[in-house]
Amino acid sequence: MNQPDSVLGDVRELSSDQIRTELIKRSRLLLGKPYDRMAAPSSSPHSFSCSSFVKVLYSTIGIWLPRYSVDQSYMGREIDLSAEELLPGDLLFFRNRFPIHDPDRSIGHVAIASKPGYMIHGSSPQSEIFEELIPDSLINAKRLVPNGTSLILDLKATPINFQTALDLVRFCQRVPLST
Repeated sequence: MNQPDSVLGDVRELSSDQIRTELIKRSRLLLGKPYDRMAAPSSSPHSFSCSSFVKVLYSTIGIWLPRYSVDQSYMGREIDLSAEELLPGDLLFFRNRFPIHDPDRSIGHVAIASKPGYMIHGSSPQSEIFEELIPDSLINAKRLVPNGTSLILDLKATPINFQTALDLVRFCQRVPLST
Protein backbone atom coordinates (compact mmCIF):
# COMPACT_ATOMS: atom_id res chain seq x y z
CA MET A 1 0.00 0.00 0.00
CA ASN A 2 2.94 2.37 0.61
CA GLN A 3 3.64 4.43 -2.51
CA PRO A 4 5.91 7.25 -1.34
CA ASP A 5 5.80 10.59 -3.06
CA SER A 6 8.48 13.25 -2.78
CA VAL A 7 6.13 15.67 -0.99
CA LEU A 8 3.11 13.71 0.16
CA GLY A 9 4.88 10.83 1.88
CA ASP A 10 3.33 7.44 2.54
CA VAL A 11 -0.24 6.22 2.80
CA ARG A 12 -0.65 3.89 5.78
CA GLU A 13 -3.53 1.72 6.90
CA LEU A 14 -4.01 2.00 10.66
CA SER A 15 -6.42 0.57 13.21
CA SER A 16 -8.28 2.92 15.56
CA ASP A 17 -5.88 1.94 18.39
CA GLN A 18 -2.88 2.76 16.20
CA ILE A 19 -4.43 6.11 15.27
CA ARG A 20 -5.01 6.94 18.95
CA THR A 21 -1.41 6.00 19.77
CA GLU A 22 -0.12 8.15 16.89
CA LEU A 23 -2.32 11.07 17.97
CA ILE A 24 -0.96 11.00 21.53
CA LYS A 25 2.61 10.59 20.29
CA ARG A 26 2.15 13.70 18.13
CA SER A 27 0.54 15.62 21.01
CA ARG A 28 3.48 14.83 23.29
CA LEU A 29 5.84 16.35 20.72
CA LEU A 30 4.07 19.65 21.44
CA LEU A 31 4.44 19.52 25.24
CA GLY A 32 6.05 22.72 26.47
CA LYS A 33 4.96 24.81 23.47
CA PRO A 34 3.61 28.23 24.50
CA TYR A 35 -0.08 28.64 25.32
CA ASP A 36 -1.90 31.81 24.27
CA ARG A 37 -5.67 31.74 24.71
CA MET A 38 -6.12 33.88 21.59
CA ALA A 39 -3.74 31.89 19.32
CA ALA A 40 -5.23 30.89 15.99
CA PRO A 41 -4.35 27.61 14.25
CA SER A 42 -2.09 29.62 11.92
CA SER A 43 0.08 30.46 14.97
CA SER A 44 1.18 26.84 15.24
CA PRO A 45 3.68 25.42 15.94
CA HIS A 46 4.86 28.56 17.78
CA SER A 47 1.87 28.91 20.13
CA PHE A 48 -1.53 27.37 20.70
CA SER A 49 -4.85 28.06 22.36
CA CYS A 50 -6.62 24.99 23.79
CA SER A 51 -8.84 24.69 20.72
CA SER A 52 -6.15 25.47 18.12
CA PHE A 53 -3.98 22.75 19.72
CA VAL A 54 -6.81 20.22 19.28
CA LYS A 55 -7.65 21.45 15.76
CA VAL A 56 -4.05 21.29 14.54
CA LEU A 57 -3.40 17.94 16.19
CA TYR A 58 -6.48 16.29 14.68
CA SER A 59 -5.69 17.79 11.26
CA THR A 60 -2.46 15.74 11.27
CA ILE A 61 -4.56 12.57 11.09
CA GLY A 62 -7.02 13.95 8.56
CA ILE A 63 -9.88 14.95 10.86
CA TRP A 64 -11.12 18.50 10.39
CA LEU A 65 -12.43 20.38 13.43
CA PRO A 66 -13.89 23.87 13.82
CA ARG A 67 -11.74 26.60 15.36
CA TYR A 68 -13.39 27.09 18.78
CA SER A 69 -13.95 24.61 21.62
CA VAL A 70 -17.67 25.38 21.81
CA ASP A 71 -17.99 24.39 18.13
CA GLN A 72 -15.70 21.38 18.56
CA SER A 73 -18.06 20.12 21.26
CA TYR A 74 -20.68 19.39 18.57
CA MET A 75 -18.34 17.03 16.69
CA GLY A 76 -17.96 13.28 17.20
CA ARG A 77 -19.88 10.74 19.25
CA GLU A 78 -20.93 11.66 22.78
CA ILE A 79 -19.36 9.51 25.49
CA ASP A 80 -21.50 8.49 28.47
CA LEU A 81 -19.06 9.44 31.24
CA SER A 82 -20.87 7.21 33.74
CA ALA A 83 -20.67 4.08 31.57
CA GLU A 84 -17.77 4.38 29.13
CA GLU A 85 -14.04 4.52 29.67
CA LEU A 86 -12.23 7.45 28.09
CA LEU A 87 -9.76 6.46 25.39
CA PRO A 88 -6.62 8.30 24.25
CA GLY A 89 -7.61 10.99 21.78
CA ASP A 90 -11.10 11.57 23.18
CA LEU A 91 -11.95 15.26 23.43
CA LEU A 92 -12.71 16.55 26.93
CA PHE A 93 -14.82 19.66 27.45
CA PHE A 94 -15.03 22.03 30.40
CA ARG A 95 -17.16 25.05 31.36
CA ASN A 96 -16.20 28.44 30.12
CA ARG A 97 -14.56 31.00 32.38
CA PHE A 98 -14.89 33.60 29.60
CA PRO A 99 -18.58 33.51 28.64
CA ILE A 100 -19.35 32.54 25.08
CA HIS A 101 -23.10 32.56 24.80
CA ASP A 102 -24.25 29.24 23.39
CA PRO A 103 -27.90 28.23 23.66
CA ASP A 104 -27.11 24.61 24.58
CA ARG A 105 -23.90 24.70 26.56
CA SER A 106 -21.26 26.97 27.95
CA ILE A 107 -18.14 25.15 26.75
CA GLY A 108 -14.99 27.18 27.05
CA HIS A 109 -12.11 24.72 27.21
CA VAL A 110 -11.06 21.54 25.43
CA ALA A 111 -8.35 18.95 26.12
CA ILE A 112 -7.34 15.54 24.77
CA ALA A 113 -7.42 12.37 26.89
CA SER A 114 -3.88 10.95 26.85
CA LYS A 115 -3.93 7.91 29.15
CA PRO A 116 -6.26 6.71 31.91
CA GLY A 117 -7.03 9.69 34.14
CA TYR A 118 -4.80 12.16 32.24
CA MET A 119 -5.20 14.82 29.58
CA ILE A 120 -3.00 17.05 27.41
CA HIS A 121 -4.00 20.69 26.91
CA GLY A 122 -2.94 24.28 27.28
CA SER A 123 -4.14 26.71 29.91
CA SER A 124 -3.31 30.09 31.40
CA PRO A 125 -1.73 29.11 34.73
CA GLN A 126 1.01 27.03 33.06
CA SER A 127 1.17 29.11 29.85
CA GLU A 128 2.15 26.02 27.85
CA ILE A 129 0.90 22.71 26.47
CA PHE A 130 1.17 20.15 29.30
CA GLU A 131 -0.19 16.86 30.65
CA GLU A 132 -2.06 16.59 33.94
CA LEU A 133 -4.79 14.67 35.77
CA ILE A 134 -8.31 15.13 34.41
CA PRO A 135 -10.12 17.40 36.89
CA ASP A 136 -13.60 16.72 38.27
CA SER A 137 -14.92 19.71 36.34
CA LEU A 138 -15.15 17.64 33.11
CA ILE A 139 -18.68 18.11 31.75
CA ASN A 140 -18.65 16.39 28.36
CA ALA A 141 -16.48 14.11 26.19
CA LYS A 142 -16.58 13.20 22.50
CA ARG A 143 -14.97 10.41 20.48
CA LEU A 144 -13.69 11.35 17.02
CA VAL A 145 -11.39 8.47 16.09
CA PRO A 146 -13.52 6.02 14.10
CA ASN A 147 -13.58 2.32 14.96
CA GLY A 148 -12.00 -0.01 12.43
CA THR A 149 -9.25 0.75 9.95
CA SER A 150 -8.46 4.10 8.31
CA LEU A 151 -5.99 5.35 5.72
CA ILE A 152 -3.50 7.97 6.92
CA LEU A 153 -1.51 10.17 4.52
CA ASP A 154 1.84 11.26 5.98
CA LEU A 155 2.95 14.63 4.62
CA LYS A 156 6.72 15.01 4.25
CA ALA A 157 6.40 18.75 3.68
CA THR A 158 4.55 21.00 6.10
CA PRO A 159 2.07 22.99 4.00
CA ILE A 160 1.20 26.37 5.44
CA ASN A 161 -2.32 27.64 6.15
CA PHE A 162 -4.31 24.40 6.08
CA GLN A 163 -7.55 25.48 7.70
CA THR A 164 -9.83 22.82 6.25
CA ALA A 165 -9.73 19.39 4.65
CA LEU A 166 -10.48 21.14 1.35
CA ASP A 167 -7.15 23.01 1.68
CA LEU A 168 -5.39 19.64 1.87
CA VAL A 169 -7.28 18.31 -1.15
CA ARG A 170 -6.39 21.40 -3.18
CA PHE A 171 -2.75 21.08 -2.12
CA CYS A 172 -2.69 17.40 -3.15
CA GLN A 173 -4.19 18.27 -6.54
CA ARG A 174 -1.35 20.75 -7.22
CA VAL A 175 1.46 18.37 -6.22
CA PRO A 176 2.82 16.27 -9.10
CA LEU A 177 2.80 12.60 -8.19
CA SER A 178 6.03 10.71 -8.77
CA THR A 179 5.86 7.46 -10.70
